[in-house]
Amino acid sequence: MPATSPPPRAQPWGLPFQAFAGLLVCALLTALPVPSAGFWPRAYLANLPMPTLAAWNAPDAAPLSPVAMTAGVGGYLETGCPAPQVPRALAELEKLPVQWVRNEIPWAGVEPVRGQYEWERWDRVVNGLRARDFQILGALCYWNNWVDRYSDAGIEEFGRYAERVARRYRGSVAAWEIWNEPNEATFWQSTPERYVLLMRAAYQGVKRGNPDAVVVGGSLSGADLTYLRKLLRLGALQWMDVLAIHPYSFGWAPEDARLIAELRGIAAEMRRAGGSDQLWVTEIGIGISGEAKQARLLERTWALLQQSGVVSHAFWYTLYVADDGAYPLYRADWTPKRAVQSFQRVAGQLKAAKAAGSALPADLQVPWASGNPQALSPLQVWRFERGAEIKRLSWCPGGWVTVPDPAVGAPAVFGPQPFYETLARPSR
Repeated sequence: MPATSPPPRAQPWGLPFQAFAGLLVCALLTALPVPSAGFWPRAYLANLPMPTLAAWNAPDAAPLSPVAMTAGVGGYLETGCPAPQVPRALAELEKLPVQWVRNEIPWAGVEPVRGQYEWERWDRVVNGLRARDFQILGALCYWNNWVDRYSDAGIEEFGRYAERVARRYRGSVAAWEIWNEPNEATFWQSTPERYVLLMRAAYQGVKRGNPDAVVVGGSLSGADLTYLRKLLRLGALQWMDVLAIHPYSFGWAPEDARLIAELRGIAAEMRRAGGSDQLWVTEIGIGISGEAKQARLLERTWALLQQSGVVSHAFWYTLYVADDGAYPLYRADWTPKRAVQSFQRVAGQLKAAKAAGSALPADLQVPWASGNPQALSPLQVWRFERGAEIKRLSWCPGGWVTVPDPAVGAPAVFGPQPFYETLARPSR
């Protein structure tokens, strides 16, 4: 059976209070404007478990040909992970079930003074990753101190930097990502129009340096459909091979944040615009202090990314950051958090598997099926297919619940910890 721990005692408030709380939350959510439509500040929206505009625009059906998701992780070697820690980082990366590593190769680190290039440490990073058979997503970022930022001349210089690094690492770095989160003022203090000009300069530069490289554009904070539509209207589609987004749920359970619907909504928008509907999630992570909860949410988030059927590459944020204790998989002294085991389990269990939809009967797909008014989503039971195997993954976002097992009809106990089963494909 999926879980062995007994359900806790019923909450003392009883069903009337739970029903009232549920109705009140529904009323509040339906009374507010659609998120990401421009009315509410993004910082406010980031902390609400509300369906985004992308989720509202999501197609009802799953993709006809779901993709098998390739696993990656943020390395940030020589930036977030300082030079003395890089050898340890490379050793720990080899223990993770990932094929790709995302790593910044920042302009200021390559060309700190105009015309003077410093390649040695970036060569060590690239060579170290390739010696261990990792594919590399290089992040092209940020401004230099000697350039006129956001100007036409500065953007042209950025394109030349993109060309230089793409040419130097041709055959070693397979993909390049243009900037990071231009829809957040932390990283970009200009207009979408300026970012599209930067996309054009970087795309053309990368293709001059390495025509075979994949150029990843957008790099959006969240599933920001409003900003994406602005980029598409400005012609951004011609300056990227694939779109990247960073659909963090900011501590909320990914089911409550409607992660699958967000991803499918963004993919549908790209498809309507004539672009690729296979997304790259180049950042997603769980930045909370509770390590047990972080581990559970990591596993559930990764499973829903894969179940969306539209994410071809996903990069967990992050391996190690010297001065950030919330997001990384490892602590500052390199002791692994519980999230490491969760990541190894979910990425290993679902490696090369394709989404096969929900395995729940319709009568269990009702909000608050768990009986917990703090959970907006019901019991989750998802199928994945890999060759002759069927993987069934189940959990209950709101706590413990006893319901008939969808596979056999007998009572089963489900809890917040994901539970994996391997089933044989029925013979025909």
